[in-house]
Parts: sequence; structure tokens; C-alpha cells
Amino acid sequence: MKKLVLLFCLVLGGGGLLAESQIQANINSLIIQLQKAKEDTNKVIILNELGFLYKDFNPEKGITAAKKALYLAEKLNWKKGIAKSNMTIGINFASKYDNFNALSIF
Repeated sequence: MKKLVLLFCLVLGGGGLLAESQIQANINSLIIQLQKAKEDTNKVIILNELGFLYKDFNPEKGITAAKKALYLAEKLNWKKGIAKSNMTIGINFASKYDNFNALSIF
């Protein structure tokens, strides 16, 4: 029985490492796409996806990416992009347990 519990714990713990490496691979892929992106709505989408992926690992980087997305969305006057950017900023503040700023953004 102890071996079964140990095996179960290892499987669950290892799954977290696998998920973390997959998220890092997605972040790296988005950074490459970002370098090639033009100043359009696609770049806003990429920045927001990047900001969302950073929420659990580095919320400060997530906020920075989402603020860049917000700036570009406002420049393009793209309301959906503005809304998504504000949501991503709020999510990252919530990840930092900064509820005051999260609620003010939402």
C-alpha cells in the first residue's frame, strides 16, 4: 500500500514539472512570434497570451506584457484588445495577491 501511495505522489508531482516545462516552451514560442509581429491586433493577442502565461511564474513580467498590449490596443482603438489587456493585467495583480489593484483594473 505504501508503494502505491508513493507512486501516486510521484506521478502527481512529476505532472507539475511537465506542465511547467510546457508553459515555458509556450512562453518561448510566443517570444519568438512577438519579435516577428507587426504593430497590429495580432501583436496585442500575443502580448496578452504571454502576460497570461506569466501569471503563475512571474506576474511582474505578465503585467509588463499586458501593459504593452494595452498601450498598443489603445493606439489601434481596438476595444476588445483593451478589455482583454485590462483583464490580463488584473489577473496578474491577483496572482500577486494585490487585490486592490486587481479590482481597480477589473
